[in-house]
Amino acid sequence: FPTRRSSDLSDLFDRACCDGEWSICKTFVNLYAAFTIWYGSLVNMETLMACAVGAGATIGLWYGGDKGERISSNMNWSLVSLALVFPLVYSIGQAFRRREEALDDIADVKALVCNQLLAHVGWEFSAAGTAPKAAWYGRQYLPEGFNERTHANLVGLVTAMEEYLSLPMVSRGRHRVTSAGMALKTKVQGLKGYYMDQFTRSLHRTTRTIESLKTRGMPGNEAARLNQYLWLTQSRFEKLRRVKEYRTPQAVRSFARVYILILPVFYAPYYVYLAGEGNSAGGIGLPFAVTLSVLTSAVMTTLFNVEHALEDPFDERGLDSIHVRDEFEELKHNLALIFQCQIKCDTGPCVIMDGPQAQSGVGGGPIVAAGGRSEEHTSELQSPI
Repeated sequence: FPTRRSSDLSDLFDRACCDGEWSICKTFVNLYAAFTIWYGSLVNMETLMACAVGAGATIGLWYGGDKGERISSNMNWSLVSLALVFPLVYSIGQAFRRREEALDDIADVKALVCNQLLAHVGWEFSAAGTAPKAAWYGRQYLPEGFNERTHANLVGLVTAMEEYLSLPMVSRGRHRVTSAGMALKTKVQGLKGYYMDQFTRSLHRTTRTIESLKTRGMPGNEAARLNQYLWLTQSRFEKLRRVKEYRTPQAVRSFARVYILILPVFYAPYYVYLAGEGNSAGGIGLPFAVTLSVLTSAVMTTLFNVEHALEDPFDERGLDSIHVRDEFEELKHNLALIFQCQIKCDTGPCVIMDGPQAQSGVGGGPIVAAGGRSEEHTSELQSPI
């Protein structure tokens, strides 16, 4: 098939990347993108509150007493490392691992569903009750509209998964302790039950289509493989549901959220000490000490926001969220493409290789049949089942 890449794409790539490792343009573009992403995605009201608390506590202690009487101390940062930074970094790693597992499961679902449709509409088999010499045209005995119904069943299966995973997460703390949060949780739980019912119904209908193929002659081992595809699809979806429903420890997140606001108050004496109170070295001045307090609070809240954004990998709000809609719409597009290709094969010339002789290029060679059937072999088939 022809490639679609053109010189225009190369030109756009060079312009977007400011090509060249030592390019000044590339450096400033990357810095601009980094600051934009940091400010737009990781700075929120909690960040501003934590920075305000840190700055306010430091300024309050500085102006709350006369020189020589202000509260100041050269404090150790081990508490921050053990109580806040380490749990947050660990939670970020766990949340990112869950996201990667979800991506693997979505990839499996896409492959399994596509192969399920390929098998339903494309696999040939001998009609039940005929000799193997009767070739591969048992599909002609399938009910009218079989391929269309199979395609619709699998699209329904995919849609149910897509809608379920796209629902808002309702396992946060506010969904447990506030009336509005509990009302939203009740509503979302009802929608989850509805989409799970739709998923189960699509599973059942697809199982019935496999049984229909078996009664028309599909070998048992091939039908068992289709049932295995279906089981694996359900298994992967259940894993995705596990990631959706169960998060990293709620207590750790609540602990981090509270301590991010409290710790700047307890460490205000340290910033006053840095500013010069009780510091034999003279200190760095109040403006710089306040700036350091604000930056420290911003770093801690940024870590918390990174972990918070990865908690629900399906919400499509964070920078690293899974694009659920795009992934499943791509899958539905692939299903439509497979279905259309099979329609062309069913209504026009379709080349079917007849045994090892066709592969070697000798003997009878390929059988070309209109509508995917051979007149010679169709005449040997027994009456429809």
